[in-house]
Amino acid sequence: MFIQIIINNIRKEESTMKKRICFLGLAATIIMALTGCGAGAGNETETTTEVPGLAEANEGRDLLYGLNGKEIDYAAALEKFTESAEKENADANYYLGYMYDYALGIEADYVKAMEHYKLADEGGNLLAKLGMGYLYLNGQGVEKDRAKALEFFENAVKEGCLEANNGLAAYYLTEENSEEYYDEVLAYYEKSITGEEPEFVGQAYCQIGNIYYDGSGVEVDYTKAMQNFQKAVEYRDRTAMNMIGILYHYGYGVEQNYETAMAWYIKSANLGYATAMSNIANAYRYAWGVETDMTTAIQWYEKAAAVDNLSAMNSLAYIYRYGENGVETNGAKAIEWYTKAANIGDDEAMNSLAAMYQNGEGVERDYAKAMEWSLKSAEAGNANAMNRVGYMYRKAIGVSRDDAKAMEWYLKSAEVGNAVAMYNVAFLFYNGYGVEKNLELALQWATKASESGNENAAELIEIINNAR
Repeated sequence: MFIQIIINNIRKEESTMKKRICFLGLAATIIMALTGCGAGAGNETETTTEVPGLAEANEGRDLLYGLNGKEIDYAAALEKFTESAEKENADANYYLGYMYDYALGIEADYVKAMEHYKLADEGGNLLAKLGMGYLYLNGQGVEKDRAKALEFFENAVKEGCLEANNGLAAYYLTEENSEEYYDEVLAYYEKSITGEEPEFVGQAYCQIGNIYYDGSGVEVDYTKAMQNFQKAVEYRDRTAMNMIGILYHYGYGVEQNYETAMAWYIKSANLGYATAMSNIANAYRYAWGVETDMTTAIQWYEKAAAVDNLSAMNSLAYIYRYGENGVETNGAKAIEWYTKAANIGDDEAMNSLAAMYQNGEGVERDYAKAMEWSLKSAEAGNANAMNRVGYMYRKAIGVSRDDAKAMEWYLKSAEVGNAVAMYNVAFLFYNGYGVEKNLELALQWATKASESGNENAAELIEIINNAR
């Protein structure tokens, strides 16, 4: 599936962000007066009557995006949109929904976002359909409902909102067989760039750039990727700025230049893009074009983490857990950051918490919590956690020994490619623990473990062969 590209972290336990496939909008994108997708679209009758709340809505938009000589001021924007919405202005309700949706100066509240999107939709703002579609697509503030999401996207397009093609692209990119829709996805984004709303046009250019960067249904073409990212930057698309940084960072289609990469990361980060903040932190941590500076790295990780960047949270936790480049170990801080990431749903953070509670790292040893976090991580699909659950049942760590359950979890982990779990499955089949002894299956799993890089498997294979 096509995903938003970010720099992979060096450490195994530092997971990447899990984020929405397609952003509804960007906090610093240039917004013009709503036309094609705005309130009253299609009504061409001239009128001298002032639209109720229009002045406040326009002033709020200027404050939200720093337009017409205004400085970005989320608090003031929120106040203006609220004044305008009290006069039942549809555009103001859309922007209130947008601010709650993306936590712009206020805490994210998807329920309130949906409420304001509905009011905006009732007032004729087609962008609200796009916002509601994304909430249903992602199950945020409402129960996930792909059919409703598709209905909102399609209706917005039918009513003339070209920008809603971004929503259709996002829908098909989240299909299980998304690779079958790459041609359609590209076509949707190409339709969206002919729209009138700068934020969505910029977003579409950025996603086209990502398609060429990834080679999703097309040949990888870094030149075309760069061209589209640069077009997106014309609309101040912060995601595209970060991607240009990545191209320079790795020398994809351009001469590698860490300084230029950093300049683009900073531009993106200054517009509030958390992934760029994390990339700047990585640069100071790993000396990518700058000297190692863990104080600065931690500051940037904390900025990214403040806006729920999971990679940054895991990076901070890892640094404090193990100590790094002069930063002393701090188990309590490691637990704090892993817990924050885990509570947002990061399975790697859950697994790391489980290990720390199991081993008593930074906290009092607590096998019950170790099992609790292991199960949560395992149920989220983490293969290492599945193996840990099996091990805890096998060794009676915080639970009664249960070899059958141990085998059940080892198998789940082994079937998704965990080499250690493959070895454990082979060991249980060889000894008949929790299952009937079976040397053939033991040999099969030991062989798989060896082929997958488990260094202990060769010895077990020899033992099994001698017993046959």
